[in-house]
Amino acid sequence: MNILDYQSEVVKLLENSINNNRLSHAYIFEGEKGSGLKEVALFLAKKLLCLNNFSACDECENCIRVNSGTHTNVIFIEPIQNTIRKDQINALIHEGNMTSLTDKNRIFIINNVEKMNRASANSLLKFLEEPTPNNYLILLCENTNALLETIVSRAQLVRFKRVNKLQLEEKLKKEGIEKDVSYILSELFGSYDEAKEALKE
Repeated sequence: MNILDYQSEVVKLLENSINNNRLSHAYIFEGEKGSGLKEVALFLAKKLLCLNNFSACDECENCIRVNSGTHTNVIFIEPIQNTIRKDQINALIHEGNMTSLTDKNRIFIINNVEKMNRASANSLLKFLEEPTPNNYLILLCENTNALLETIVSRAQLVRFKRVNKLQLEEKLKKEGIEKDVSYILSELFGSYDEAKEALKE
């Protein structure tokens, strides 16, 4: 199950926004675990940085660096000990105010953004209120109800389709994984890659 194909409506929305020069400076991607939030965020990063006519070609230097997590213009923030702290957001703001040394577009992705504390949420709000040209912020979350209303109102909300757990279970069974194990994995994980990774561990 290719997650970009599965979330084709979201992908098409973003592509149309780029083609019509109507891309928002901030997005909230909302969806359950495994619904492809991170994958689509990285796809958008590749679209904005791709050297091959912004096609997300997966072959040019920029796309390869985005895929490997080494592109300096893609800044990814993860919770530390289950919290996104104010100093992490302040570092993001500082980076956003700096002049890029490479390509003009910079993409800031915050995973599990609902894990911000009050101080970090207020700092992020300041960043949203004063957008800088060519900076794009993508907030990934499972539930926007956990975010400040003022943050939600300043970003474009994109809801992702629910994961088809039955499809995932069938795919795992076809690979020779026992029926009971396939069922458990499909309930615990939203994506094939996550399920397979868990099985390895």
